[in-house]
Amino acid sequence: MEDVTEAPYRIDRMLVQLVQAGWFDGAAGVALGTWDRCGDPAELDAVFAARLGPLGIPIVAGVPAGHGPRQRTLELGAPAVLDAGTLTLRAPGGAR
Repeated sequence: MEDVTEAPYRIDRMLVQLVQAGWFDGAAGVALGTWDRCGDPAELDAVFAARLGPLGIPIVAGVPAGHGPRQRTLELGAPAVLDAGTLTLRAPGGAR
């Protein structure tokens, strides 16, 4: 997940909606990409901890995917390996 120019309170609202809709049900982990111009990083971290932490699944932040300067495109639905121990996300088919 990633976004650009969204205030932390808006990201919080979006995550609440996704959690309540069951979007994360069965998820094995969450990869957070860049949040370019989305406000105070500490505030964003607090939002992610509050909304995603209770899911009890690994969360990796800072994945170079999205709108940032080091973007990699990850294909939706493609298999990927999220390793919370090494804080890596690997796309066996390759990222573009």
